Amino acid sequence: MGSGTAGSISLDAFLVCEDVRLEMQGQLTLVGVFGHVLSVPVLPLVFPKLGVFVRLTGVAPGKRVFTLTIRDETLAKDVVSARGEHNQGAQPDPQLATFRVQFAAVRVTSWGLFKVIFGLDESVTFTQSLTLRPPSWDMIYVRCGNCESLVPSGIAAPPEAAVHVSHSEVRCANCGRMTALDDDMAVRLRPPSYTISSTEAAK
Repeated sequence: MGSGTAGSISLDAFLVCEDVRLEMQGQLTLVGVFGHVLSVPVLPLVFPKLGVFVRLTGVAPGKRVFTLTIRDETLAKDVVSARGEHNQGAQPDPQLATFRVQFAAVRVTSWGLFKVIFGLDESVTFTQSLTLRPPSWDMIYVRCGNCESLVPSGIAAPPEAAVHVSHSEVRCANCGRMTALDDDMAVRLRPPSYTISSTEAAK
């Protein structure tokens, strides 16, 4: 994922994944590389690990400061950020620079568009987009009474349909507790705004 240029510096690779491992021999192993769209079944969601791999060409030798920020565009706020120093040596390839950032326990609370923003020396910026979406817009959801996660109920219906939800229980995929589901508890999604509303409000 990712392409672009900034002056003499060009973006060669920009990948978001579960883990970026530094091996004993100095190689990097990327685990669970994400695509541009990621299906997220439960909100809020905690990524136990979240890694970002960036490779640039045209970087001259020397020390530089870099930043990495993940921004939730739906809520207009930064989710997590990091700052580090990169020392580009003359060997073995003075023109190719590799950056890895590894986060732990990254928590997201909304579906929608997320921007991953990489900055170098406060003058070079590259951006990658990642969209988190529910498994299905036609699913009726319920908010867990224990951990407040938004989880699918197993009942599918178009967002505009008036569906009576009989009283039942749903097990939360996040905490494992049971939550009651009825017309008052049901949550309907309205694409493409990534907003939620109660069944009553959606009628």
